[in-house]
Amino acid sequence: RFHNQCYFPEWIKEDKIINVKTKESFFYQSFQRLLDKELFSTSDWEIYNQFFSSDNRDIHFLYLENLEELEYNKMYKYSSLWECKKYLEKENFSLATLTYYPIYCKQFEYLVKMGLYALACDYAYAIKKKSTFQETFGIEKKYYPFMKEINISYQLLNALKLYPTTNIEILNFISDYEWLVEELSPHLKFDKILPYLEEQGLTKANFYEYCDYIRCLKKMQLNLKDNCILFPKNFMQEHDKINTEVIIVEDPEINKKIKGFANILSLNQYEDEKFVIYPVDSIESIIEESRKQANCLRTYSTSISNNDCQIYLMREKKNLEKSFVTIEVRNAKIVQARTKYNKEVSEEVKSILKNWENRLIPIFNRKE
Repeated sequence: RFHNQCYFPEWIKEDKIINVKTKESFFYQSFQRLLDKELFSTSDWEIYNQFFSSDNRDIHFLYLENLEELEYNKMYKYSSLWECKKYLEKENFSLATLTYYPIYCKQFEYLVKMGLYALACDYAYAIKKKSTFQETFGIEKKYYPFMKEINISYQLLNALKLYPTTNIEILNFISDYEWLVEELSPHLKFDKILPYLEEQGLTKANFYEYCDYIRCLKKMQLNLKDNCILFPKNFMQEHDKINTEVIIVEDPEINKKIKGFANILSLNQYEDEKFVIYPVDSIESIIEESRKQANCLRTYSTSISNNDCQIYLMREKKNLEKSFVTIEVRNAKIVQARTKYNKEVSEEVKSILKNWENRLIPIFNRKE
């Protein structure tokens, strides 16, 4: 926005603007190339600034107040640029808004006619008109009244595509953290996140920690559909806990030790007509069992690698891929055996485990 006016050269041709003071011409395509650059070189700035120089007082001006006159200009006749006057009076805009976009972006008129002035004036080049509304904007047409009501920006449109909602607070929030949302959107419930953070005594800035927490949940293969996992009672405590678990899981030495002990623990393998029992042999198998059984076995990684406890898996031979019973052994005694959700095992299984326990070979650390 240039104090309600934009310095504007006298001559406008179909492919360029001519500065009547310097007689230099500037092609619209060149301007677009500048727009596509993240950083301008010295020569780029020289080209750019020649059209905004305060010394060019002898050139004609295009004021917001006389935009309507463009309706009679051959090049602007079908642009409907003048309908953007109220929007331009309130917002910042670039030279491209008055020159390149209305003339060379056919979708400019389409966006203006739809009342989507922010998209037309700032991002007309990024919207490609297609056969349907949804193909054009990437969102269902039922959201059009809302888009028009808020004069949706390109940033908010991207947010709306990531998380369709008419809650402007949520959209602004998503827009501020777009790159995080894009990565984790399938697992985020934005209608619950903001109230949850507030309930935990946290702010929007803590969304970074929340996303880090979600990443850890994914690495540990936990159930991301479980609200108790997504929204724990003590967030920061659970955040720090699972980060520690991930560090442990990603430590190659711990995994190496687990595999080493598994070779020794395999002396206690068991097999009959219906069941097999064998030790966990990697962090991956621990995480997998924890996920399938919905238990906290994943937190045992360090203890297992140090042989403070020993974990065995019991499977039915008819379905070896399916988790059945998780067994914890300490000092050659079974301290717990649980099915999914930490439920008690059947009497049949208890009997088999008792017989197996009686034949266990005690395996202690070297110092013991």
